[in-house]
Amino acid sequence: MMQKTLLIALMFWVSLFCHAQDWTDLNNGMTTNVFDFFALNDSALLLLGSFNETVNGLPLDGIAKWNGAQFSTLTSQPANSSWSHSASAALSFNGIPHFVLNALDDFEDIEIPWPGNSRICAYDGNELTFVSPVFPNISEFTTFENQLVIGYAESFFGGASFYLWDGLNLDSVSVNGFIEPLDIFSEVLVQELLEFQGDIYVGGNIQYEDGNIHEVFSWNEQSGIGNLNGGIQGFASNVQIMAVFQEELIIGGLFWQDEGNATNCIVGWDGSSFFPLGEIGANNRVDALKVYGGFLYAGGFFTEMESEPCRIARWDGQSWECFSNSDIDFNNLGQGGAIRDFAFFQDEMYICGGFHTIDGEQVNHVAKYIGPLSLTLDVEEKAELRSTVYPNPVDHYVFIESSKEINTIEIVDSMGRVCEVYEDNVSQLDLREFSSGIYSMKIWYSHYEIPEVHQLVVR
Repeated sequence: MMQKTLLIALMFWVSLFCHAQDWTDLNNGMTTNVFDFFALNDSALLLLGSFNETVNGLPLDGIAKWNGAQFSTLTSQPANSSWSHSASAALSFNGIPHFVLNALDDFEDIEIPWPGNSRICAYDGNELTFVSPVFPNISEFTTFENQLVIGYAESFFGGASFYLWDGLNLDSVSVNGFIEPLDIFSEVLVQELLEFQGDIYVGGNIQYEDGNIHEVFSWNEQSGIGNLNGGIQGFASNVQIMAVFQEELIIGGLFWQDEGNATNCIVGWDGSSFFPLGEIGANNRVDALKVYGGFLYAGGFFTEMESEPCRIARWDGQSWECFSNSDIDFNNLGQGGAIRDFAFFQDEMYICGGFHTIDGEQVNHVAKYIGPLSLTLDVEEKAELRSTVYPNPVDHYVFIESSKEINTIEIVDSMGRVCEVYEDNVSQLDLREFSSGIYSMKIWYSHYEIPEVHQLVVR
């Protein structure tokens, strides 16, 4: 009996020790929440959040640059004490990175009601430039027909629903008929904006007065509002995040199957109807979705996927696999306490959000995955099969050097779509016709079922 007890204890501590090696901190992390990632290039990853410094004391204004080894400020200017230290929602517009800077004190001499001032800025590689007027709390923005679509917390309160910004002119889009939530301090109405199949999809905490729209709707200038067959069902439901995977829209948030939804907290939309992702879905809120290497990765506040313990899950188009079930210590039950975003930078996974520890180790709101489950292969297979792919970034041709015989190579875009397939033992690919962007190169070898994946940046 004593031997059995000692064996169980030993297995527990071995398991705990191995778990603790799955994630590592980034120079002790940030003082408070990190909301979003943005890869400037293959040598610089941006972190955006509500932090004003790193745990190690580097002054920041809600934006930090990570080169794979250490943090630095985004610009040559020191941190500005007049900023309120909050940045979020990064994207590329006309080839230039744009961000939201929130609650800045020195925008203009105007009065903006709660929760504060926001502006969109552009980054030219050296300095930040403000490019939009002042808004009350921009919550999300996206690109649509060479314009920015801007949504914010008070979007539907007696004014425009969202704004279209072409870089010079601002046009409001009035969508009437939405019901004001009972407590505007507890919910951000517009929480996600995304283009899909030629329409803008707007998600959040949304109710329409005739009862036909719940939590998500589509819009374009010609046909107006689309109600998505009534939208997401449930009294306390909301949409947190959307992504396009394999030419279908994936919607994550807080909603339940027994209230009329296809699956719990995550569903798909094919343009005409909702469909389930798995049989059950997640047991709590989905806040983060990211496509990489032919998978859709999901994170948030959930602790189970398909009734199995899981913190980060990935979907291959047919079924869910648990990528990580590490013990993540979230800050609280609110929106801040969750995995908020993923990044795949220098062929490694990063997560950020409202958490302090993972498996008992201090990471402070941002961590890098170093665990045994590779993004595509287990560690031993990946080490054995590693090919050399160059140049990267690539302008015209990419070359592959490998000691193994290559069967097939697939090039997959950021939406998970297969752009090109090359068969036989190829060593040179012509990418001159590819649009600029980030792609995944999946390499299959003879006698191996699992592909190796390389991230390619096409200029």
